[in-house]
Amino acid sequence: PVPSGTQEKPLRYHEDEECMAEMIMRHLRKMDNGEAIIQAQKEAQFPAGWLDQEKIWLSEYLEERDISYTGSGKQASELERNKHLAKFVAHEAGLSTSPFLVIREKQEIDRSDISLKYPLFVKPTNRGGGVGIDSKSLVNTFEELQDKVSIITDKYNSDSLVEEFLPGREFSVAILRHEHTANFSAMPIELIAPADE
Repeated sequence: PVPSGTQEKPLRYHEDEECMAEMIMRHLRKMDNGEAIIQAQKEAQFPAGWLDQEKIWLSEYLEERDISYTGSGKQASELERNKHLAKFVAHEAGLSTSPFLVIREKQEIDRSDISLKYPLFVKPTNRGGGVGIDSKSLVNTFEELQDKVSIITDKYNSDSLVEEFLPGREFSVAILRHEHTANFSAMPIELIAPADE
């Protein structure tokens, strides 16, 4: 929580590495307290019921019984709804990721808060499948950034992930483990954003 009268600054990965690590740990510590779970859902932007301990994760159920399945496991699903944490995890695993920052819902920002180089790409932190991405996601000016962040706040009730734009094609890659070996196969699928509604 930000004390009243102070202005919260956007989270920057390199400056706030410890802050993000603490955020992850805070959510893990709250897992066994019902009221805290509700608060963790709000803070981490988990959908309602996401952390409900009475529910089971089908992927975990199948894994525990050595039953093959396709799709993401629990951790991948949780990270899909927390893109800034997913970038942190990828970086910690030694993978390159574009510099980024997070702008909180309804947070006021100044030009001086943006240390990234334009063009920038802006999307909701808590959506997957291209939801929230449109022709206004690629921004070249501070005014365009403010406009897109406002749309994300109003339409999706989400924080905004702001990344330095990486040109090129976008792929979603399924990685499949062969059933009786340690070999893997990769199945890339190119993602093409649909026209704006």
